[in-house]
Amino acid sequence: KNHISDGITITLIKKYNELKNEDTLLIDFDGGYGYATSFLEEVFGGMSRKLGKKILDKLRFKSEEEEGLIEAVTNYIKNA
Repeated sequence: KNHISDGITITLIKKYNELKNEDTLLIDFDGGYGYATSFLEEVFGGMSRKLGKKILDKLRFKSEEEEGLIEAVTNYIKNA
């Protein structure tokens, strides 16, 4: 079964793989209308399962509107 999160995960993996040595990928969560925990786990946990927890070294997150979101996403990556 295909979910929208599958396409987003593939896009993020592609962008991650295009990064140069010192580059980071900024994920800006502000401006959204909320994110389902299942969606976040599928995207970021899925990315971690495919690429490994090392992705945290290259990902940067911004969330000024939703407290705790960055911690939750980081945990999905670490616990995948």
